[in-house]
Amino acid sequence: TSPLEARSIAKMLKVSPSLATGLGLRLALLGLTLWSQGKAGNFYEDSESFWLPLRNLWDHGVYSGDTSPPFRPDPLRPPVYPLFCFLASFLHSHPLPISLAQILLVYPLTHLALLKWLGASRRSGLGAWFLALDVSHIVYGVLLMPDTLFLLMFVVLLYRLGEGRMGWREGALLGLMHLTRPFAGVILAGAIVWVICEGRIA
Repeated sequence: TSPLEARSIAKMLKVSPSLATGLGLRLALLGLTLWSQGKAGNFYEDSESFWLPLRNLWDHGVYSGDTSPPFRPDPLRPPVYPLFCFLASFLHSHPLPISLAQILLVYPLTHLALLKWLGASRRSGLGAWFLALDVSHIVYGVLLMPDTLFLLMFVVLLYRLGEGRMGWREGALLGLMHLTRPFAGVILAGAIVWVICEGRIA
């Protein structure tokens, strides 16, 4: 990205109607969800499998998905998203800080990464609006689900690959993606093929 493009992207981010709209929609849904369903509104299907290891880590000092003693350690649940929840919640047992972190931190960072990946062009504006209005991203930003965090890492990876970079940082990012959503292994396989075809490692 050239200095001119970087300044253009910064300007777009500063006054972006799409970012403001996206934040408003996500915060509105969060408020409506908490008003109508309380804490339970942050949970959907898989959420409990991320929440239980987090609660057991708070209450019993064990990363476990068990609902009762002896709380055996759980080696199968990917740890990155529960760790994100643990840090985002400031050691508090209510899921609200986690949803706020996903809306106020993860979403704007994804917005910025998308602009950097697409560059200062018309398509970057369209991409930002698509992200802002994407119903699945809005909903998953409220729920205790790893999809928004995974998407952020994926967009950052696309940006770095678009810059022609494939080194240990990108490998570490792929590893974190795999420990967030195991199906990222498909992306890892594609990245390995890309490196082999390009014949270079940064």
